[in-house]
Amino acid sequence: MIKYSKKGLSLIDVIFAIGIILVGLITILSLLRYVIIAGRISNDKFIATNLAEEGIEIVRAIRDSNWKQNMTNDSDPTTTIFPINVPTNYNVDYNNTTLLPYVDTVLKIDGSWFYSYDASGTPTKYKRRIYLDPTKNGTNKCTDDAFANYDNTQCIAVVSEVKWENYTLVVEDRLYNWRP
Repeated sequence: MIKYSKKGLSLIDVIFAIGIILVGLITILSLLRYVIIAGRISNDKFIATNLAEEGIEIVRAIRDSNWKQNMTNDSDPTTTIFPINVPTNYNVDYNNTTLLPYVDTVLKIDGSWFYSYDASGTPTKYKRRIYLDPTKNGTNKCTDDAFANYDNTQCIAVVSEVKWENYTLVVEDRLYNWRP
């Protein structure tokens, strides 16, 4: 005689198994959504960091150009290379050799993937502001390091700020007149 076993899954067991699988899938999808958002934010921060650094490098190039021009004109070596004496906001662009008056506008990206204020580019979400402060809010910025004997005409704080959506990234550097 053959015995039949009545072993199997009941409806409650199936519902319980489906519930566990659904909880696992929802957890995985939530984690995947978080990873996608974190990747986008990381990419935005990477671009903003490079735009902020580019702003400082452009100001450094302007300083070097002014220094070179002062040398070729046989001007007094003590002449300052920084054309400001009060804190001021600027826009800078890689294809300009001067500091532009600050306008609260977004950077545009051209077909070569360069960011600028050129009207022919596609607008992005990034805004860059360069803040030049020769005294760093009233205190001589050069008194806290090896260049303590420099006055505020020989040192300037360069703050590059990039804003997008609800984020702000700030990079600061000091530029010196290295031929005082």
